[in-house]
Amino acid sequence: MNTFDQPGNNDQPPPVHRRRPRYSGTHPKSFQQKYKEHNIAAHPDLKAHLRAKGKTPAGTHVPVLIEEVLGCLKPGPGQVIADCTVGYGGHALEFIKRIGPAGKLIAFDVDNAELERTRYRLSKETVPVSFYHSNFAGIANVMKKENLDGYDIIFADLGVSSMQIDNPDRGISYKHEGPLDMRMDDRLKRTGADLLNNLSEEELAKAFWELSDEPDYQKIARLIVAQRAVQCRPHIPGLAHTGQ
Repeated sequence: MNTFDQPGNNDQPPPVHRRRPRYSGTHPKSFQQKYKEHNIAAHPDLKAHLRAKGKTPAGTHVPVLIEEVLGCLKPGPGQVIADCTVGYGGHALEFIKRIGPAGKLIAFDVDNAELERTRYRLSKETVPVSFYHSNFAGIANVMKKENLDGYDIIFADLGVSSMQIDNPDRGISYKHEGPLDMRMDDRLKRTGADLLNNLSEEELAKAFWELSDEPDYQKIARLIVAQRAVQCRPHIPGLAHTGQ
């Protein structure tokens, strides 16, 4: 029963239905406009259409080596599996199909936004699944917490996925403009923008070299620090400022 239908609440107006903002043209262009893809389970024909074109629906991820993984690990009934980077749950779903109700899946991910979505997607399955918003470095502690003697399979699919790259709000995409966030774990206080604005030239250079093998790490760090100085330079009336 809706609130406004309940006795004693007849003076409450019904909720206002708000139309979804329209986009120009016949097809959505931005990530936020692709409302059907964000609820792809309700639009199986669209999913099949996109997959036939070699695309994935916005905000989803399709494992590319799933058959190879299953052939190598051979998950079976009753096994306990640790999925160290559960992400969208592509591998996890295939695992739980094979381990059955007698098995158990332990799912780790530092990306809490995706972890919660995957928790919801897998909630309809009959296999027990425990979710941990955690780096898989804590896998031994979780094993004790779950009263397990060990894991039959430990699996980690390392790297970013389509979900993070598609969403411009995550700040990881080369294709879409967005805030330079870049955090996998939203418990971290500093964003990518904070690091660029505050790390020293030496720290930036070290990060570019050690984390991305960037051959021009020193030059890039030097240019970033120089640009910071230009943007933060106080304005003096009457003084020409070219920004060069």
